[in-house]
Amino acid sequence: ALVLLRESTVQLYEKHQVLNKTELESRYEINLEQYSKQINIEALTMIDMAKHKIIPAAIKYSTELANSINAIRAASSAVDVSVQENLLINLGATLASFQANLNALEKATHEAADHGDDSYAHAVYYRDVVFKAMGALRADGDELESFIDAELWSLPTYAEMLFML
Repeated sequence: ALVLLRESTVQLYEKHQVLNKTELESRYEINLEQYSKQINIEALTMIDMAKHKIIPAAIKYSTELANSINAIRAASSAVDVSVQENLLINLGATLASFQANLNALEKATHEAADHGDDSYAHAVYYRDVVFKAMGALRADGDELESFIDAELWSLPTYAEMLFML
């Protein structure tokens, strides 16, 4: 978007009477605002999915795992449940990280509104802070998807999306 404000761009557009400098500046501002709004919508959607889809699925699966471990131990203390225990431990650690990253994304999204009228600073904040927080949450979400039973995972998996084409 910044290329729109270069002197050479302005001269070219004005020479051919396509747009003047004021119109280019307006387009630049509109591009920045669209970018910020797009990232905001994606962040809010991600927060909603995390709270209403991923966390409940992870909690349900971890509860099922814990119940399974307890049931197996009650049936026989000779049965090795280390696989289930390790899965439960890893699931719990990833879920805790997911929640921390969700909190960070919510904070970043709320703080984005405090960047006032400077469209450039606002867009840079979305790129450097909000988008980065989205990436961290996404990494944990992808990890949780690899742990959680497909029957409990209500979102399309990567494999499903790939083969839906």
